[in-house]
Amino acid sequence: MRSFALLGFAGLYFAIALALAWVLGVTLFYPNGFLASHIVVRADIVRAHIDYLMMSQFLFIFFLLLRRFSVEPPIWPWPPVASAPSPIRWAFSQEA
Repeated sequence: MRSFALLGFAGLYFAIALALAWVLGVTLFYPNGFLASHIVVRADIVRAHIDYLMMSQFLFIFFLLLRRFSVEPPIWPWPPVASAPSPIRWAFSQEA
């Protein structure tokens, strides 16, 4: 049952990756818009998007492996919780 937390985080990270894809699409067609003015480096948004896609992929794969082999993960502070804000923080930071 604890392995379903991995599935939940994988879905959350995938939703964040989709939102970042929409941000990239909007800023591509409106380069002088309100949203584009808050993005320091566009490449950082692309990196954050790829990071979230990879994190969701790995969590989903681990969920499937744990479910396939009927293994319950141990109770420990979930790394997905700690690593979640990192790519967005890097992407929207004001440091150049």
